Formats: sequence, structure tokens, C-alpha cells
Amino acid sequence: MKVSPIFSKNNKSTKKIVINRGGTRSGKTYSLCQLAFQWLVTGQIGESYDDYGVFQVVRKYRSTIKSSVLRDFEEILTEEDMWDLVEYNKADLTFKFYEKKGSKKYRMVEFIGADDQQKLRGGKRDYLYCNEANELNYREEFFQLIIRTRKRVYIDFNPDDEEVWINTELEKKRMVIDGDVDLIVSSYKDNPFLDKIMIDEIERLEEDSPMFWQIYGMGEYGKIQGLVFPMFKEVHA
Repeated sequence: MKVSPIFSKNNKSTKKIVINRGGTRSGKTYSLCQLAFQWLVTGQIGESYDDYGVFQVVRKYRSTIKSSVLRDFEEILTEEDMWDLVEYNKADLTFKFYEKKGSKKYRMVEFIGADDQQKLRGGKRDYLYCNEANELNYREEFFQLIIRTRKRVYIDFNPDDEEVWINTELEKKRMVIDGDVDLIVSSYKDNPFLDKIMIDEIERLEEDSPMFWQIYGMGEYGKIQGLVFPMFKEVHA
């Protein structure tokens, strides 16, 4: 596969949680889909190998999966010409790969929405990828997912709110106290496959909207959204 540095960093990480905080078009989502694909057909992530297991990809709502992260995964299957070797269940959004013909063991990549409470609270997995993880609720959804994940959790998001739980609970607390969190910060500059038109549009933000540039250009936390007057001076009569 043609991969970016973001793929390589995720592939090498051995931490329990791998945070991908990035700007728009940084390639973080596509890279994590490539990671799930690699595991599906080879059983490998980094130096580890699984002959069977489950890699689950989660978004807040199932209705948004097909037009986003699932589309990237299907594109990778097409580019690598692997559709004939994978068993796809379109209704359940599962992809199975059998290393040996006739075997009962298989690796499976499954796409679910966190709004499916049965799968959220009942399913177990080896690897978890939370796409647009900032949409999830920390206690009610992410917690239910991580306690049922045996090996590793990958998350990605755009940092448009510095008070998001990914920052307050994982970056500021767990990464410091437990040391089992990796942070990969990316921007469009980490994506070698972007064309000039897209690069120009992103770089236009630097002058047009400094706050958007910080978030979507550089992948750094921005100010809390929704302020009618983001800059003001308090005057006492």
C-alpha cells in the first residue's frame, strides 16, 4: 500500500490508546482504515499478529458510517484488489477474511454505530477505532467500548473544542498519570497525496480565519465555539 507517515506512526504504537488529533485532510481517517485493512488480510499491526479476532470501527450514528469511514475502507479494498478474498455482509457491515479455506477461524472488521446499544454494550473486540471520537459521550459510550476492548483503541477527531473529553480525560490525565496513551498530531502537511488545489484552500484559512487555521489547518485545539463576541473587554461603570 501507499501509506503516509501517519499510518506508520499508528502501526508502530504499542500503547493502549492512540489519539489521532489532526486538521482537515491530514490523512488520519484514511490511514486508520488502511491499518484495519492491513490487520484484516495479514493479521498484523506492528510486530503483533492475530490469526483471528475482531477489529471494530465505531461512529456516533450508524447512519453516518456509509458516507464516511466505510467509504474509505471500501476504496482501499478496491485499490488493493481484495474484494474476491473478503466476505462482505452488506446488512451487518462486516468484512471477514479466512486464512485457510474451510476454517472456522476468521478475522473480522465490523462497522457499528454507538446508537446501537446492544452492540455497544454487548460486543467484545480486539481492536477499536472510534472515528470522529469527539462526537461520543465519554462515560456512557467510550467507557462502554474501551472496557470491552482487549488490545488497543485508536481514535481520531478535529480539535474544535479544547474542553472535549479527549483532551481533559486522556491527554491531560491518562497520558500523564498512566502513560498508556500515544498522541499523534497531524496536519495536511503530513498527507503526501493531497493535490495543490486542496492545499491552497486549506492554507487560505491562515489569513481568512486564524481560529479555523489553528484547528483545521494545524490540528491544534481552538477556542470554544459558539461565542457571539469572542473578543470583548469588560467595563465597570
